[in-house]
Amino acid sequence: VKSLKTPKRGELESLSRKQKSLSSLEKLLHETNMRCNLTMTKNSKLKGEIVTLMKERLIFLKFYDALMNRLDAGKKVMADLIDEVSLTCDSKEDYLNKMETLAQRGDYHLSFKVGEMEDLHLQGIYKSRVHKGVELKGQKRVMKSVIEKEEIRRKQLKRTIEATLDEYRQLQSPINVHV
Repeated sequence: VKSLKTPKRGELESLSRKQKSLSSLEKLLHETNMRCNLTMTKNSKLKGEIVTLMKERLIFLKFYDALMNRLDAGKKVMADLIDEVSLTCDSKEDYLNKMETLAQRGDYHLSFKVGEMEDLHLQGIYKSRVHKGVELKGQKRVMKSVIEKEEIRRKQLKRTIEATLDEYRQLQSPINVHV
């Protein structure tokens, strides 16, 4: 009988306040659970996006490394080409200098040999005049040994000039190939 007592007025108010408090706490718990669920859903979506972005980043890094390797290889090729061009230009300048030196030497030798040839020609003219003069006087002397020696000397001089010219042409032909 004691347990079925009717509550008193103060107890009813207290019970009513407790029920209101319990109801507001349940409502607050429900709202908090809803917010927690929304946050977890957002976190799940963000985690998926992060995983996708990390995969894309790995792909990007692979492409980036490949491109950097190609760039380095291209730079090396360019450096090699620049070195090769520099060497070619240097060798070209050397060959041009050699060619100019040979041309000057050839001009000098040519003018020297032309001078010698003119001297020989003048000597020949002088000798022919002397020879004609001797014939006119009736004194014809034939000096075969002197004439033969002169012929041999002329032929040797001609061979020397031709050999020098051939040497210059041989030296100039590789230079012309590079120019």
